[in-house]
Amino acid sequence: MRIGVLGAASSAHTVKIANGLASLGHEVTLFSLPGHRDADNALRPDVPLVYLDRGGAAGYLLNAAALRRALSGAKADVLSAHFASGYGTLAALSGFHPYALSVWGSDVYQFPLKSPLHAALLRRNLKKADALFSTGHIMAKKVSRYAPARPVEVTPFGVDTAAFSPAPGRGGRGSLRIGFFKALKHIYAPQDVIDAFALLVSSAKAPAAELCIYGDGPLRGELERRVLRLDLQGRVHFFGRIPHSRVPEAMNGCDIFCAPSYAESFGVAALEAMAAGLPCVTSDADGFREIIEDGVTGYIVPRGDVRALAGRLAALAEDETLRLRMGRAGRARVVEHYDWAENVKILARALERAAERGAS
Repeated sequence: MRIGVLGAASSAHTVKIANGLASLGHEVTLFSLPGHRDADNALRPDVPLVYLDRGGAAGYLLNAAALRRALSGAKADVLSAHFASGYGTLAALSGFHPYALSVWGSDVYQFPLKSPLHAALLRRNLKKADALFSTGHIMAKKVSRYAPARPVEVTPFGVDTAAFSPAPGRGGRGSLRIGFFKALKHIYAPQDVIDAFALLVSSAKAPAAELCIYGDGPLRGELERRVLRLDLQGRVHFFGRIPHSRVPEAMNGCDIFCAPSYAESFGVAALEAMAAGLPCVTSDADGFREIIEDGVTGYIVPRGDVRALAGRLAALAEDETLRLRMGRAGRARVVEHYDWAENVKILARALERAAERGAS
């Protein structure tokens, strides 16, 4: 097929989708707003990247005609649009058909709650699409609230299980490392991780523990001050944002993955950690409840419950056998259900069906 992918080139997930479809032999072109650049140059060389003319929020409205012309000129069989709010609006306005709209999370969890107008825009974008995709079953049910008459196909967003695999000899460093891999935003609760880590250290159940924070965002300064206030300097390390290609190595330098997000639609980072053989301690957000088996591949705690979070971290910190057992179980679950090599084939077949319906 000739597939147009519409989404942010700055997102490692968008690039992964475009690369994955191209790896199956499809002719793929990625379309993105100019402000969403592929800074890591991770796109395959055989995937053309077209930056549309207009940037900013207005670009979702003003690039519609240019996108339609580009897709028609490329004789695209189908458009795969990602994120139902901004890029979903652009896809709907372009008038190109057939197109499939993939929801990602905040576009259906937070966006429609901003105002009745935002909710109406989401409903319109979902209605205009020829096919609707979701990475998980729980999020698919959320989509159905705004498009009750439309079927939503589940196209899992999995993990490269070759790149993300357990490191040999984990645990032989003499110190235990807890890893946080998210943007430093309130919704992902990095402040709760630091507070839970402080409780863990004060309990003396993990005297040599370290907290490794990978990611950047608006809370960076506040979190650094929090570390000083809790006298955790030298124990908490801020590494900033790293290219996605370096995430497997970073995860293999950790012993436990921690993500107490207040909202999570799917939890790709947790899947990557599981593939790397890490036990996970997460919140009970929707996405985590779908992929993590509590007590088997990790622990799930109530959102915002710092003491429960610290307690589960302590249980894993004290028991290397438990960490290894949960890590093996998590790896097995990802290999069985979330291997990207198989998941991208599911997405490609779903796009083929959308293209066939459009051609009939």
